[in-house]
Amino acid sequence: MIGQRTLFATVVTPTWPAAAVAIVAGSALVALAAQLRVDLPFSPVPVTGQTFAVLLVGAALGARLGAATLAAYVAEGTLGLPVFAGGTSAWSPSSVPGVPVAFGPTAGYLVGFVAAAAVVGAAAGAVVGAAAGAVVGAAAGSPVSWAPSARFRSACSHSSRAMP
Repeated sequence: MIGQRTLFATVVTPTWPAAAVAIVAGSALVALAAQLRVDLPFSPVPVTGQTFAVLLVGAALGARLGAATLAAYVAEGTLGLPVFAGGTSAWSPSSVPGVPVAFGPTAGYLVGFVAAAAVVGAAAGAVVGAAAGAVVGAAAGSPVSWAPSARFRSACSHSSRAMP
């Protein structure tokens, strides 16, 4: 069954067409939230509304649909659609000269977002009560989105120091 014990399953009858609409809508929400961006002078990674949207999508859609939504979002950017922070795609230049976004300091977040949505969705579905489930899910999912990014940021900072 699609979306058991989720906000999605509570609001609509969970069918495949409804799931497809939820994936498209969730992906659009993350893409819009990614445009809320604050660049920090001391970091190659901007602060965006993306992380909040990822946690929201995971909590509302559950583990499977949340992960599918974020996989669709990453696929859209990989195909060249300007859905990532600042209207970039995977092939746009990153903050590191000569390195596209797909391999730059923010690439780890894109990897981590898919896993974070799944973790948030699983945690939110396992805890009784929508608000408590969302809080537990967000607490569990946030570190999951950050972990892969640390490796990418580290690799990019080392490569940028070696550049002339």
